[in-house]
Amino acid sequence: MSNFNPINKLEVFRRLSSNERVAVGTLAQNAQAVFFQYHSDYLQHYDNLSPFNLQFDNSLQQAPKSPHMGLHMAINPPTEQFWCNSLVSVEAL
Repeated sequence: MSNFNPINKLEVFRRLSSNERVAVGTLAQNAQAVFFQYHSDYLQHYDNLSPFNLQFDNSLQQAPKSPHMGLHMAINPPTEQFWCNSLVSVEAL
């Protein structure tokens, strides 16, 4: 992540239907916002997690302040409203 000094950093994973666990990217936070960046390997082999909300490249992407409390919708913890997000998990680095 260029020109970015994160305070908190989480690794984002996706569980495929084959039960394979795949590293998707890195989620990081500083005083300004929350950011996401896809891993290059994920970009080469898989599809976009959120085609309407995330660019499918390795750019550093700032999450909108709303409507998902400053998180990218595809990575937001699962709730009854967003049950599909249970396919994505995050782990501290």
